[in-house]
Amino acid sequence: MRMVGVALLAGLVAGAPLVAGAKAWPRVTAQSGAVVIIEQPQQGIRRVIRGKRGNVLYLLTCMTGDSGADSGDEEFDYSGFVHCRLREPKPQTWPRTLLQPNDSTRDWEGRARFFLGDVVGPCGATPDYGASRTFQLRGMRLRLAVDQVRVDARNNPFYVSRFRLSYDVRPDATATTPTPAAVAPEPPWFNTDNLCEATELARVRHASRAGMQGFGRPEHSGAVPQP
Repeated sequence: MRMVGVALLAGLVAGAPLVAGAKAWPRVTAQSGAVVIIEQPQQGIRRVIRGKRGNVLYLLTCMTGDSGADSGDEEFDYSGFVHCRLREPKPQTWPRTLLQPNDSTRDWEGRARFFLGDVVGPCGATPDYGASRTFQLRGMRLRLAVDQVRVDARNNPFYVSRFRLSYDVRPDATATTPTPAAVAPEPPWFNTDNLCEATELARVRHASRAGMQGFGRPEHSGAVPQP
């Protein structure tokens, strides 16, 4: 009994986790911001997430699916309306983004890819699958949101002429997993032919005839509050 007590005390002094498989992730420095993208598909967000001492912990990049080679990130295939990638500064093999499960086999898998139909219309208000999505992992909480979406419905009902992309990173001691913690099950329209997008298309056509170009309602905008 005495030897067991000594071993336990030694573990506490050394800061060793008492739960098998537990890992203490480095504390991130909180930051948030937003960028308005206007008819520039190669634009996006490139941010460095740092630790308490200013060291680089992660790189966050969000680009539109039209970016292609202009993204400057040739090893990752951005797709959808807008797509975000989180990675460590060192070269990463698979998964190539920390925002998807370890068993993923394609860059598009996970919740970090947004379709137009995800952020407007009836689907936009769906927590973690609509316009605003939260990811808990590696000692942090990352929130991504798309709002202020406008389309040029006169020429193409899905041509986005303007939108705002926001991000918010905060330390979160409850986020202990190396990849995003589980959230509610996927809704049936997510990563499919997108029934919401088809519904919104009909509304856009009607709005276009009426001379309207805005999408969504303010209460469903998914804006990230600024600190």
